This record gives sequence, structure tokens and C-alpha cells, in this order.
Amino acid sequence: LPSYTIHSGSVPLTLRLGEASWSIRPQVAFWAALPVAVGEAKPGEALVLRVERLRESELRGAESIDPALTWRATGTLRAGQVVTAGRAERIPDAAIGRDVTVVVRRGAVELRAPGRLLADGVYGESVAVLNLATKAQQHGTLLPDGTVLLGGT
Repeated sequence: LPSYTIHSGSVPLTLRLGEASWSIRPQVAFWAALPVAVGEAKPGEALVLRVERLRESELRGAESIDPALTWRATGTLRAGQVVTAGRAERIPDAAIGRDVTVVVRRGAVELRAPGRLLADGVYGESVAVLNLATKAQQHGTLLPDGTVLLGGT
């Protein structure tokens, strides 16, 4: 889900019919499909989420999360509480210490070396890795096949 900006309040409208006119100020509210906790969760516990249609003001200016991904609580959550980026973190796809292959591509040339994750990683995101061939700490994108792709294409 994308993050939302809070929109609330009223919009003044003037209705005219012939010589008569009326001023009204209807209340405006925006709705969003937001992830909520199914049950109570303690810090570090995996979250079970459902999506509910709620007023987007429930976000209170926070960034929403994608309920299709796996998340764990960063603090205690009540059942039915809206889960935002500040209340949850992604569950890593790969744990610190996992052996990986460090890959650098430059055109048709590809270099590979053994590596080890220096932090938990999520597929498609940047992760720190120790290149075991050079003993250098590097950063690259963790891929589902166990490679960490360093800059280049």
C-alpha cells in the first residue's frame, strides 16, 4: 500500500437555483484499505494481518505497509490496531552469517566470489556483505538465488 497524506475537514459549497442560493459545508473524509493486526502481538512476533476499509486518518500521518509481505511487531500491538511502518519491520529473508555469492557485472563480464551476510537481509533490498576473496565489506542487492549483486548491470 502506498503511504497516504491525511485529508480531512470540510469544503465550502454554494448551491444556486435561480435566485435562491444555499451555502453548505459538507464534511470530507477519505477511506483506505489498511492492514490491521488480527490478534495481539508482542515485539519480535510475526504479524498476522487482514485488510480493512478504514478512514485514512487512522494512519495519523504514518506510512502504511504492504500486507502481502511478512512483518514482525516492533512493539506491542492490539488486535484490530492499524499496522504502520513504525509499528512493524520486515521479517528477513536471509539471516546474518548466511553464505552468499557476491556478483559484479560489467557488460558481458561477470565476477563471482564467496561472501557472507553481515546483517539480516530482505530480497531486493541493500545488504552489507563480506567478500571472502578480498576481505572487503561491500553493499549490494540481495537476490532470492543467494547472490548479492554489487553495482553495475
